[in-house]
Amino acid sequence: MQRPPDDSTEEISLQDGWTVNPEYAISEALRRAFRHGKWSRQEFSLWTFAEVEAEVRMGWLLNGEMTEWREVRDSVRAGFESERG
Repeated sequence: MQRPPDDSTEEISLQDGWTVNPEYAISEALRRAFRHGKWSRQEFSLWTFAEVEAEVRMGWLLNGEMTEWREVRDSVRAGFESERG
């Protein structure tokens, strides 16, 4: 799934106790990762993050992202789970 380039300056607040590995990735990558999680939620709305993590990770890599999954995984999960009702 191809995503538009992220040229925004939007700040994403990761409250409610989310850990986002800020010691690894730069803030732009964490912001893209959070959005990737939100976008992925639209495709996988019936499943939990644990059930679709491999597919979401593959989408991250196929989008050409160079930041390693271990560095952004928690941000992607936070975005994915932020849309849960």
